[in-house]
Amino acid sequence: FGITADEHWSNWPKTPANLVVAQEAQRYAARPHDLQAFNFSTRGSQRLMLDPGLYKADVRVRALAGADEEHTFTASEPKAAPAATGTATPGDAKPAGTTPLALEIPMSELRALGAFEVTLQPHNGVPEVRMLARNVPTEESRLVRFAEAEFRRVYPSELHDKLAFRDESAGLGSNAGEGELWRTLGIVMLLALLLETVLAWRFGRR
Repeated sequence: FGITADEHWSNWPKTPANLVVAQEAQRYAARPHDLQAFNFSTRGSQRLMLDPGLYKADVRVRALAGADEEHTFTASEPKAAPAATGTATPGDAKPAGTTPLALEIPMSELRALGAFEVTLQPHNGVPEVRMLARNVPTEESRLVRFAEAEFRRVYPSELHDKLAFRDESAGLGSNAGEGELWRTLGIVMLLALLLETVLAWRFGRR
């Protein structure tokens, strides 16, 4: 609803309820949305349960990044759980057509990265569109040091002599791997400036 900030239309802005309603509206509208169920790595899978009375089994998945990629996945009845010990009664069986269909969209069968459009086909003919994202594995952004021992273990022996590993702790100005030369130079320069300031203050012109 809209209202003026003064009392031209109503005294609502002056009532204590105005603040409460504004805070609750902001809390509802700005609440964080958990998108984990729609963000997948290249090894994830999107799983949906479809009501066969509302949706058709075929679902179209199309990439939105201009990759001209489109797939059709078909939902099927989930595998029946092992029967428990005992005698089943006729009332335990569900009527035909009421068992939800399980749809699985494996990210490994998709090629593009980024946003995908998932189009469900209801029986009434009006498509229902949902979105998901296929992302690169987070491990690709974790920088881990490649040790020489691991290199020799993974790669064949003919490559061992073609790659030299440089130990950063053995660089110029290092002291058993502690510190660097620029830090020592910075401290020396700072002491020189302090000494110059003291001498200028003590023996400079007044």
